[in-house]
Amino acid sequence: METINTALKFIEENGLIGLFILFAVLLIIIGFKFVYEYMPYLVKELMLKNEAKKIKERQKADKLIREKLSRLLLNTKADRSMIVEFHNGKENLTGLPFRYGTFTYEVKSSDDAPNIGQKYDELNLSRYTAPTYLLENKFFLGTVEDFKKDVDKTMGGYIEEDGIKYICLLLLRQQDTNIGILMLAYNEIQTDEDRIIGAISQYVQEIS
Repeated sequence: METINTALKFIEENGLIGLFILFAVLLIIIGFKFVYEYMPYLVKELMLKNEAKKIKERQKADKLIREKLSRLLLNTKADRSMIVEFHNGKENLTGLPFRYGTFTYEVKSSDDAPNIGQKYDELNLSRYTAPTYLLENKFFLGTVEDFKKDVDKTMGGYIEEDGIKYICLLLLRQQDTNIGILMLAYNEIQTDEDRIIGAISQYVQEIS
């Protein structure tokens, strides 16, 4: 009651200006109350909707990419095609990000062939020299033996364990961003490199 009397006295002394000031103060108080009580809820709802949108986009991309990889497999006659996506899994105490990669897609020419992509989940790319090589040279095409000798002995050893003898690695880019690596794997050494390069060049931009 005392507050109301004080407000009325203020209006009486200041007229329309006083009424306007009190109205503005009231709006500010209501605004602060809204922000304090409802903004966290609205932000959470917005984040959930954005996350749902991203999930739908990923689901759509998954289907399209696997279709492209299947066609690429047929045109290159590879035994399997895989994609590793770059991401920042963690940071050190200075905020410098570690370079990570995860094989998110794997398509095989034979349903009986085992999946090997899980072997490379959460790769700490800083431990391997292949990513740096691809950043500089954009692609590698050749035997696993040459890959071990000239590019990355450690990663080449892992690849060789799965019976792979010949590989094509290609850097995936979207505008100015390096987003991953496309890998074609063969169980036998290939000799027609021009055919492989020609086929993969038709799909790499679409996949990116």
